[in-house]
Amino acid sequence: GAPITDGWHGLTHHMKDPKQIEKYRVINVWIVEQLAYLLQQMKAVDEAGTTLLDNSLVYFASEMNDTSIVIRPKRRRSAGRSRSSLRRPAVWTIAGASC
Repeated sequence: GAPITDGWHGLTHHMKDPKQIEKYRVINVWIVEQLAYLLQQMKAVDEAGTTLLDNSLVYFASEMNDTSIVIRPKRRRSAGRSRSSLRRPAVWTIAGASC
């Protein structure tokens, strides 16, 4: 599609306009795809029998909300085991790929 030139923050004030909602969705999908790529790259780096992702903690948060609806809690996620100090590994499924 055509490049999106609207600002991400401005699109949260979409007033339920389907065209604006679609732009907001496209931007958010792209952001999460970039996160998935980062996690996949980290998982592929071997560190003496474990992975860079296993030895890291990646924190992902969005302070943006859909301002046209009731405010929900902010979205926050983490991935990685942080050198096994977390009790269980974080598993994400993003765009059909488990990370």
